[in-house]
Amino acid sequence: MFPRSQRFKDDVRPDGPGPGDYDPVNDPLNPHKRYGFLDKSGRWTEPKPSESSQLLSLGGKENVPSVSTSTRHRNGAIKTSTGTEEVRLRRELDELREQLERQKLAAQRDADAAAERLRKAETQAREAIKERNGVQAILNAKEHELAEVVAMYNASKANLEKAEKSAIALSDKTAKTVAMQRRLEDLEKANAKLTDQLSQARKNTESDRRRHQSTVQDLSLQLESAVANAAREAENTLADREHAWTIERAAIVEEAAERQEVLKQEVARRDAAIAEMREATRKAEEQSRERQAQAVKHVKNTLADREHAWTTERAAIVKEAVERQEALEQEVARREAAIVEMREAMNRAEEQSRERQAQAVKKAKNTLADREHAWTTERAAIVEEAAERQEALEQEAARREAAIAEMREAMNRAEEQSRERQAQAVKKAKNALADREHAWTTERAAIVEEAAGRQEALEQEVARREAVIAEMREAMRRAEEQSRERHAQAVKQAKNALADREHTWTIERATIVEKASERQEALEQEVMIRDATIVEMREAMRRAEEQSRERQTQTVKQAKWHEERTAEMQAWAKEMQSKVATLEERARQDGAAVSGLKDQVQRIAQERDEAARNCSLALRDLDATKRELESARRKGDKVEAELAGQAAALRDALEETERKVKRMGAELASRDVKIKEMEGGRVKQAEAEVGRLARVVTEKEKELVALRRRLEGGEGEAKRWQEVAVQAREMEEVILAEKEKLHGQLQESESRRTEIEEQLQSEVRFLMQKHSLAWDEMERVNGINAELMGHQNPRQRIKHVHKLKDENIALKKDNLALGLLRDEQRRKIMSLEREVESLRALGPTVNPVASRSRVVRHILGAENVMGGRSVIVTDSNGSGRVL
Repeated sequence: MFPRSQRFKDDVRPDGPGPGDYDPVNDPLNPHKRYGFLDKSGRWTEPKPSESSQLLSLGGKENVPSVSTSTRHRNGAIKTSTGTEEVRLRRELDELREQLERQKLAAQRDADAAAERLRKAETQAREAIKERNGVQAILNAKEHELAEVVAMYNASKANLEKAEKSAIALSDKTAKTVAMQRRLEDLEKANAKLTDQLSQARKNTESDRRRHQSTVQDLSLQLESAVANAAREAENTLADREHAWTIERAAIVEEAAERQEVLKQEVARRDAAIAEMREATRKAEEQSRERQAQAVKHVKNTLADREHAWTTERAAIVKEAVERQEALEQEVARREAAIVEMREAMNRAEEQSRERQAQAVKKAKNTLADREHAWTTERAAIVEEAAERQEALEQEAARREAAIAEMREAMNRAEEQSRERQAQAVKKAKNALADREHAWTTERAAIVEEAAGRQEALEQEVARREAVIAEMREAMRRAEEQSRERHAQAVKQAKNALADREHTWTIERATIVEKASERQEALEQEVMIRDATIVEMREAMRRAEEQSRERQTQTVKQAKWHEERTAEMQAWAKEMQSKVATLEERARQDGAAVSGLKDQVQRIAQERDEAARNCSLALRDLDATKRELESARRKGDKVEAELAGQAAALRDALEETERKVKRMGAELASRDVKIKEMEGGRVKQAEAEVGRLARVVTEKEKELVALRRRLEGGEGEAKRWQEVAVQAREMEEVILAEKEKLHGQLQESESRRTEIEEQLQSEVRFLMQKHSLAWDEMERVNGINAELMGHQNPRQRIKHVHKLKDENIALKKDNLALGLLRDEQRRKIMSLEREVESLRALGPTVNPVASRSRVVRHILGAENVMGGRSVIVTDSNGSGRVL
């Protein structure tokens, strides 16, 4: 009928969009998805979105205004924020309800604790009554014993009367008068004795009655004080809880008022925003009606632009919803932290109350234990006194019964008064608890009613605003519904996360408790191992101390021996000084000039004889020195320093002696030649030669300052000196062998000391490391114990904490003692090292005279005797001095 439209060709496009494909989809990931369908279909190829936007922008400049997207965005924000505020208010109401329930539970726990304390006080009172009944039973037993004694006294009195009657009946018989008189005297004595025993028993009974009465009064006063303390403690606890409730209620009321004020301001702001939105909508509708004719030709581009604007706005709404969800998560985290803080505060308060309760229980137990000990001691004393006086009590039963009856009445009155006071205190506490509970119930009902009223008002306000907001567009409604769904899912996820965290925390707490118990067992094993190590270290320190004492003893012995040797050397030095003084005196006396060749020959012969005597003396001194060295070797207490010095000095002295022997042999040969020349009659030349020889001797004396001897003689003297040198070498070898032996002993002792010191240092480092590890582990376990407080039972927990503290103090004391012992051993080792270093410092010195041993001094001492003549020593400048 109608011609086919030119828009449709014969070929049908298979990729044409279906119905509903252009509907806006709320996809925050791809807000421009619909433009893909437009490009794919090919129906909307011209103009493109960018060109349409340009046309729209150009047209907008001239005469086509666009609807502001900020207005729509602000309207959506109002809707979304209203839903969020409603959810937040509902959540806050739930939190207030939970806080009220928790406070109710805390108040119930406090009431249970107060009831428990009252029950304990009643238990203590019942125990005191039981104790009093026990004392009453003891008094009844004593009364029974008194009745038996009275019966015995009556029987003995009847026997006495019978004896008196028989004595009167037999008084006429003279044969039995004396015996009966004696019997009568014995009976009188027995009667007097019984009278004394009766008076003593009366005094004892009176004292027992007074003591028991005072005991009953003390028990009554203690019971009253215990009940009064329990009542005061319950009142104080109730007062503290009431004050806390008052402060918390005021805070809740203030917070509710602030929230109501904020809510009113928000309602006013939202009303203004709605009015502004309505005004903007009205203006936009007017403008759109005015410019509807102009907007017909741009309707397609305008629709595309609006769809793009709606997509952008939807993305902004989604972004805002995501931001609100993040804010909600932050708020949930903050509330979670607040809940954790509240739980910690409740745990601390509960721990403090448990600690106070445990302290009160411990104090009551200690008081009861003291009382029980006192009662046990008193009961034992009473039993012992009753056992001792059982044979002596015989009289005054009636008065004792009366006193006991009075005491019973007093005890009954005291018991009735204590029961009345206890009943009054319990009734008063129960009334106070009932009043507090009623007040809390009333207050809670008022708070709940007020919260319900506010909730109803808020619900009405929300309903009204929902009616106002329902006039918005359908797209905004769908976005609001989606945001609500996301919000509900987020809340559900937050609740699930809280539940998962609570479950995880419970599992972690159980795991931590198990780990703490395992670590505690490991710590106990470590403490046992450390105790064993400390015992081993103490044993090692004891052995080291014994070794150090032995070394100290040896050092003292060596010091004494060195002092003795020093005294001997000083005496020998004084003797040698006297000999030198004598020789100098002789040299001064024999200082006249040489008068002739014969006198010179005689003096040379005398010097040879003197040298021979000196050699024999030196040999004797060497033998004596050899004996001293042998004895010193047998002692074996010489140290390395002195031996090294003596060996070095002896070696130098022997080498010097060999050189001097060779020189003196050459001099003696030259002197023999000169003596033969002088025998030829050359007196003047002999005098000149003697002067030259004197100068030569002076020069040689400078070289022989260490020996102070002049060796003169022939070839026999040289041979003797060679024999002396051989003996000295042998002695040197012996001394070197002894030195090597002592050096080996010293190295061995030094190695042992070093080994012991290293062992001690390694043990000290090991113990310090173990101590640091144990200290770190103990601090970590203390932190865990402080966090978990050990055991669920407060008594076991306090006992556990005290045990850990005592063990920590004991370990600290042991560590301090070990540290002091270690410092003392270090000081001893340092002192021994200083002594060894001081002994080592006695080695060979620069001055060979100062380091000569007795052997060298004996050898050199024989050379100081120079045949009774003076020796002139010539210096380098030509001046001379007389020795």
